[in-house]
Amino acid sequence: MTIGFFHVDKPGSEGAEMARLCANGMVRSAKRVMKYTPIVQFTDMTTKALKNVDEVRRKPSEPMGLLRIRHYAGVEGQWVFVDTDVIFQQPVKRVFRSSFDIAVTRRDWSHVKPARGFSERMPFNTGVVFSRCPHFWSEVYTRMRVLDPEQQEFMG
Repeated sequence: MTIGFFHVDKPGSEGAEMARLCANGMVRSAKRVMKYTPIVQFTDMTTKALKNVDEVRRKPSEPMGLLRIRHYAGVEGQWVFVDTDVIFQQPVKRVFRSSFDIAVTRRDWSHVKPARGFSERMPFNTGVVFSRCPHFWSEVYTRMRVLDPEQQEFMG
């Protein structure tokens, strides 16, 4: 299993420093609980590598949503793709004992009040995705390329 996360610096943007802090926290937590699991930063051609990542994979800039999915489509094997605001509290490799191509989390949790409208528009949380299927991501990329530019930027 490999951990992959998408991080692109937007210098001067509101929240840029917080995004970097979150990403560094995610990497530290992963290293703490899964010491030997490789961590790959997916990014553009100019964003600096974060500390303690094992590899940085770069692709030319395009709308954020497309860039993220193109990175996902370019990997083979067992991956967990996470948002930078994830903190690992225990190893997650056991999820791959189950049979699936893509595993995602639904938002209809019984212990959390549903967000009005949001949960219906985005029923799945893409902040933690287990993947064995680059073909799935290639198909997502193909479908996203015909969406309007605003939707191509969207990370969900």
